[in-house]
Formats: sequence, C-alpha cells, structure tokens
Amino acid sequence: METGIRIDQALFGYREGHRLLQASRRFTPGAERSLLILTDMSGPRTVEGFEEYVSGYPLDGEDSYAIVKTWYAPEMERPGCVWSHVLLIANDDLAFIRSVSSLLPLFNRPSTSVSGQYQTALWLQQSIPVPTDSKVIHPAALLPALYEQYDKPVMIPAYDSFSFQATVFAIWSQQWPALRSSFTFCTGSLSNRTIGGRSFDLQVVPFKLMRELQRDFDGLLLDLDSTELGEYSAPNSEWISPVIRDLANGGGPFRDFIWRYADPLVKGLPLFKKLATLYVFLHNLNALAPSEKQEAFSTVTQQIASVYPSPTNGATLKQDFYGYRVQDPGSWGLRHERVLLGELATTPHYVSLDVSQLDLRLRANDRWRFDREYAQSLLFSLLDRATTPFADEIIAGFVDSMSAEDVCKIASTRGGLLLALVVRNAKLLTMSDFWRCGRSPDTYYGILDYLRTDEGATVSRNWLSCAIESGPKELARPLVEGFGEESAHAILDRATANTIDSGWVPTESWRTALASNQSVLIALLDRTDITNSTRAMTVLAGLLDSHQAALETYGLRPWLELCRGAKDLIFEFPNAEAAAFLLSLGFTHTKRETTALMAVSFEHVHAAAHSGASDPLSYRAWKMLERDVPALPKTRNWDKCERLRQALIEKFIRNQWPRVDFLRCASRPDTLRSICYSSRDVRGGEDFIRALAEDISGGAVEATEGQRQFFTSSFRRNWQGELKFKP
Repeated sequence: METGIRIDQALFGYREGHRLLQASRRFTPGAERSLLILTDMSGPRTVEGFEEYVSGYPLDGEDSYAIVKTWYAPEMERPGCVWSHVLLIANDDLAFIRSVSSLLPLFNRPSTSVSGQYQTALWLQQSIPVPTDSKVIHPAALLPALYEQYDKPVMIPAYDSFSFQATVFAIWSQQWPALRSSFTFCTGSLSNRTIGGRSFDLQVVPFKLMRELQRDFDGLLLDLDSTELGEYSAPNSEWISPVIRDLANGGGPFRDFIWRYADPLVKGLPLFKKLATLYVFLHNLNALAPSEKQEAFSTVTQQIASVYPSPTNGATLKQDFYGYRVQDPGSWGLRHERVLLGELATTPHYVSLDVSQLDLRLRANDRWRFDREYAQSLLFSLLDRATTPFADEIIAGFVDSMSAEDVCKIASTRGGLLLALVVRNAKLLTMSDFWRCGRSPDTYYGILDYLRTDEGATVSRNWLSCAIESGPKELARPLVEGFGEESAHAILDRATANTIDSGWVPTESWRTALASNQSVLIALLDRTDITNSTRAMTVLAGLLDSHQAALETYGLRPWLELCRGAKDLIFEFPNAEAAAFLLSLGFTHTKRETTALMAVSFEHVHAAAHSGASDPLSYRAWKMLERDVPALPKTRNWDKCERLRQALIEKFIRNQWPRVDFLRCASRPDTLRSICYSSRDVRGGEDFIRALAEDISGGAVEATEGQRQFFTSSFRRNWQGELKFKP
C-alpha cells in the first residue's frame, strides 16, 4: 500500500497538435481545456535561456493545484512544440508540501516515445529531507510589490528561467495553503500569461521581450537586477524584516504564525501584509514588561480588528487571544483573564468579534464566584458608562451568579443599579428575595416602568407570582394598573395550584387593587380550570362586586356550587369578603335558590359586621352590601348589623320565600333574638316573625334545638291566643 501524499500527474505534448497524452486520472472538460491552453508554450516563440520553466496555478473544478514543468521539444517535427509534465496536488494536501523544491525530482521529461509512466499517481514521502528555497533576490523590493500593491500582477525580467526560480519557489512555499491554492506564477513567461482573464500574480520574463510584453500588461515590471534597486537592500517597511528572515531560513516563527492565523476565506494577497504587520506589533509588544503588556492590550484588539474586521473571519486568531480556557494558545504571554474580560467589556471593536465564541456569560459567572472583588468593580464601572452588547452579556453573566443576598446588598448601596441588572438579566425578577430587597417601593417603580415598555414586554410574566408573594404591599396598585390581566391570572393560578399552604389568599392590599379591575376578574369565569377550583372561585368571590351587570351572564350556578362544596374556604377568606359577595347576590336576586347563598353567608357576615369582631368586615365588602340594605336614621345608620338584619327580613317578606329557609339563614339563637327586635322597624316584620314562631310551635318547620328553645322561651300567647315576643 502506497504511503505519503498522492500526486496525480498528466503529460501534455504534440501529437497532431498539442494535447493530453497520458494522465493518472480523468479531468472535467473545463479543467482539461484550461490545461490544454496553459501547458502549451507560454509565448509565440522560444527565447534562449527559457527552454524550460515551472508554472503554478489552480485548476478550477478539480479542487486541485497544478505545478507544471514545461520543456521546449526541438526534437519534434513541428517547431514550437513542448512537453509539459503536470503534477496535481489536492488543495487539502498543499499544507503538507513545505517547499516546491521537494517536487522537482518528480518531474520527468519524456523522449519522443512516451511510455505509460504518466498513467499512475506518484507518492511524495513527507519524511524525505526538504530542500530550502534559498537565495531570494531583493526581497525588500519584491515583497511590497506582491503584498502592498496586490491588485497589480508582477513581472520580473531575467536572462533565463533559473535566475529567479528559487525566489519564486520561496515566495510560494512561504504562503499558507489557502493563499498557495490561488497564487499563480511562472518562471518563464514568453507572453503575459493569464488565467480566468487575470494575469498571473508573479511571472519571470525574458529581458528581450520586456518592451513587447509591456504593451498588454497592466501591472508592475520589477527589474531586480537593476542598480537602482540599491535602496531596497534594507527593508523600508517594518513588516518586511520578519518575512525576509523567514524566507532566508526556509521557515520559522513568522511562517508558523501566518499559517496558523490566516483565514482561508479571506483573500490572501491583501491579508499577507496585515498578518505580517500584526506579527511585528505582537513581537514588539512581547518585549515589554508584563504590566506594560496588559496596559497595551486594547491596542492588540485594535490591530486584530484591522486584520479581521468581520466577526466571522479570523476565528483561530481571535479564539487564541480572547477565548476562554484556551490551552497553549501561543498568544505571546498576553493572556490574563481579568485583563481579557475588562477588554472585551469595554472595547469599541466588539463588532469584529463573534460573541458566540467568547463564553462571556460563563466567564463573568466564574469571575463573580471566584474573583468577587474584581467582578463587582468591573460591574459598577460598566453600569456607570455607555455599554456595548458585550458589556451587557458580561453584566448578565454576573447577574446569573448573584444570590438574592448579593442583589440586596447592591440594592442597599446603589439602589439605582437594580433596574440596570434586571435589564441585563430578567431572571432576577423570579427571585422572591429580590422583591424583598427594596427598603421602599420606590426601588421597584422604575423596574415596573421598564417592564411596560416594548422591550420589557418580552420578559416572561412568571415573575408576577414572586412580586405578589414577596413584594411590598405598596406595589399592588401599580402592578395591577400596569399588568391587570397578568396579575389576576397569577393570583388565580396560585389558587388553582392546590398546594397545602395559606398562600392562595391574596393580601388585603392585593385584594383591594385587584378588585378595581372587575372586567378582568369576570373574564376569568370563562376558564374551566378556575371554575373547577373551589379555591379560585372563593378568591373570585372575595374580589368581585355582585352588582356588576356582566355577572348575570354566568347566573347563580357557579356560586351555588361553591356554597355546597367550600363553606370552610368561604369562612377562611379574610374580612368576610367572599361571604359578603354571596350575601349580596342573595339580596339582589328574587329566586328562592338564592337563599342557599344567604344560608352560608349571612351569619358569617353578620358576625364580621359587629364592631368588636376579630376579623371585621372590610370597607370594600361593606360598600358593596350597603347598596342592598336599608338606610337607618342618622343616629343609627352606623349599625351595620341592624341594617343587615332588617335587609334579611325585608327580602323574605318581599320575595315570599319559605320561612323555613329563614331559619337556615339566621341559625344562631342570639341572631334570632336581635332579629326579633329589628322586625319592629320593618313593615310586616313582626307578623313575619310571629308566623315563624307559630310554625315552630306547631311543628310545621324544622328547627334546631337551639332555635326551638329560643322561640319557646321568648314567645307567649296573649289573652287572644296570639304569640307575642316577650324578651
């Protein structure tokens, strides 16, 4: 089995015209046409000293590079014939060929009779010694011509094709593989050679043809044998010196540098000088003291950005200098994570770097955990200046690592920074302790304003439950005003969670705020997960106003089901607000079924309305009920309990509800005693109570033992046989 680098070959020569004679592989039609032209004599006639020469050019459509040795063939019967031996190197293998000189022994000039030796591939052994392409003539003149005026091809006049062969080979051998694969040269052009409509990049031409060639050549004619080139004996540009040393030595640190950092997607000739200039800059920088190196790092970024302004180019170079946890980057001793992170956070050249390759969040995260003092100092400095996308990413990384204690500490020392942290990382909003940081609700008002902006609207609203549970009570109203629907959903979602805790009941401030948004609350009745949850329905009962016309759409059924299945929850709801809603519904409807609402709620509301109640009826609940109960004279209108009792009697009389239902509403003997007094001020009230007493006395209605004892002990028959209340 063959080893080494596979090199395909082909032979072109004369056989009833210039043609392909043999090859170790087939070519595409386009590639074969190009070779047919380029392997023919390089001009209309031969010139002494140029009977053989070497050319190099890419072979389109073959992903290969051709290095071709051409010999004049005077032995052929037709004048102007040549032999051309083509060596085809796959572009992927160009990196393994350190010098063109290593290929020269592979060239084989045929005789008039061609054997089949060109029909098999050749193998170049990498282990063989590689000759050095030395003796580069006047590189200080040639290098600027090639790499500074790269848009102009270069011609070098010579007395023969060997005069500058070593120079041309050294130039090509120094180039990185991608530049090699596009570089075109010829050591013996007898006319202006072109490929794809462009002149070869570097051509050696006969002195005899200079005047003739100049007529159709729009490039640089560089006479390296001229005495006028004495001024080029020393390079006049700093970047040239390491290039010349590398050419003389056949390799070295400079070649390693450009081979590692040249981006194959960037046009090679213009890139060469930029990389050489960067090499010199870094070499000079490396001679500085360590502290001076770090101070100059911003200049490094500027230089790298000038070489590769696009973030998608120069990935290896940028990764070596700016990547995180890079192993053996060879970046000249300039790496220090503190300096790197600070530079990335502040550089105006961030547009030239690819943020996805820099792990900025992870790096900031690690700095916060392992180098807190520096991280906090950098954080404060970044928040005090106009930031960049990189700075925002680093700040977000700091925030990722912050504990609630860290956030609160920052808030206590620099409260204004809290908004800046949230903008960079909204995850903070989901920390319960975050909402406990502010000594004043003013701390959060700016955050709420931000969350109402178009940018803030993209933040997930799952933070609302944390704000509701842990935020200061003063935030309730601004939160509901700014996020009414989301706030209501968050509170009801907590109620439907059915976790075993007391968090399902919102605090008074939240109940007051939410109750101001009745339309949003009523719309929640369309959600089956709400109507199927007794907790959620109890919360709604505690928030809704029974007089909202939109409630009529849903009827009484949801509330009757709530009363049947959740009496304990109704009684647990603070300030009798849920019970007050159900009682008000009962007062405002005429159907008998509403007495079931009143049976659950009246006694609870009546007790809460007492001036000495431990859980007093809230102002909001009373204002809703006040519309349903009669007014009393000014001196007594304060008595909520009296007004509730009179309302209960009036509703039963007016709606002609069964008296047995009355006993379910006023179930306590003490309440019944007070009702007996209140009935005196209600039209028909005493008659209603007397009839109720008769029903109980005659066994016409069911009553509790306590109710029966109350009526038995409190009513006596007069001389006419009528029952009378005798307190």
